[in-house]
Amino acid sequence: MRKPHCILLCALLVLSTIDVCFSSRVFSRGLHTVTDATQSSTPLTSSRSSVGDDAHLSTSHFVQIRQQQESDSSDSGSKKCMNAIDDSFFNRCNIEMPPGGLTLLADLIQDWINPRFLAQVATIFIGLLPVVFFGGRLRAQPLASYEHTQLVKLHLLNFVHRMTYTLVLDVALYNAFRQSRPCLCPTSSGGYARVGSMYGMPSGDAMSGAIFGAWLMDEGPIFPVGARVTGFLTMILVCVERVALGKHSIGQVTTGAAIGVLLHIYSTRTPQWTIYLDNVIQVVLGFVLLFSNPALVFADNDSNNLFSWLFWGFGFIVFVTMMITWQFAHNGGFTAMRNSFHYLKTHPQCISSQQKQDYEQVQPDTMITVAAQEGEIFFTIISALCMAFLLYLSNVITQYGWF
Repeated sequence: MRKPHCILLCALLVLSTIDVCFSSRVFSRGLHTVTDATQSSTPLTSSRSSVGDDAHLSTSHFVQIRQQQESDSSDSGSKKCMNAIDDSFFNRCNIEMPPGGLTLLADLIQDWINPRFLAQVATIFIGLLPVVFFGGRLRAQPLASYEHTQLVKLHLLNFVHRMTYTLVLDVALYNAFRQSRPCLCPTSSGGYARVGSMYGMPSGDAMSGAIFGAWLMDEGPIFPVGARVTGFLTMILVCVERVALGKHSIGQVTTGAAIGVLLHIYSTRTPQWTIYLDNVIQVVLGFVLLFSNPALVFADNDSNNLFSWLFWGFGFIVFVTMMITWQFAHNGGFTAMRNSFHYLKTHPQCISSQQKQDYEQVQPDTMITVAAQEGEIFFTIISALCMAFLLYLSNVITQYGWF
């Protein structure tokens, strides 16, 4: 393990351990009901009878809240956001009110570095790889080009697999910790609503930012020093973004980032066959923990439906499982799965030996025909369709409030 990873992981683990020890309610804190001095208590669970348009706040709504407060300047007791957990350093609400430059920066970071966006971009690149390879099939060294393409595909498949940790495992951990998100902010209807979804421990966005940042630090594809600095800054900025938007507490982002770095090291240093084990564990944990939680009742069109999030992650798990199986079945054999990704990326001959023997017997201009016979493009399309079905099912669950 590289020295920067050791230092960063130790620091994050220390902070997250302090957080867990400091807050006695980390594992048991559920949803909260807030009672205003002048109004009756407003339940914050996402149920069919209580969830309306103001059940979950977006950042754009904060401007409306601020304008409403300023319009009644005579009211010295104007409402402000409240702590949903407690006032401790690791659990307090640190949302920027009124929204300023930090909020605008956080919105930009949130759009570009989040689990869904990163997984989708990597998957699109996997689908485009055959086009890139076949487009250069008449070059002087088509075989070397193919080997490089397969290595890039293995990189991307492993990256998407690590993103499933933030899409599926994180949702399962939400229901293991059951710790609420930190901020309760006033709504236009006069009550209070939680910022974000039901649970927030650990932060999935912080986990994905840490995995992406650790990947940059580990690979250093162009400028090693610059890549490591960029990776570290990415981790920090994503954590700051989640806290500034009020979506997570400092403890939640610290724990998520620590888990993300740890999962990156684990998934790149263990045999490739553990991908299957990881996927089974994630699916089982997701089903068991979510379906055993009676508080998970969601209204129609609730974008924070955790069951919908779970099935969205299942789509990428199915895609990775199918594609990684095809990858090793036709490139190096399943015996190559005994090696870790960290080993395979430095020994690419282990994942291209079988295909190399087949392609050495044909001319460069007929390689596309051989590849088509192998069914690589067709199987990629089938895998993408299976993933698309589960993503569509996820949207249906959101639309009709299933489960």
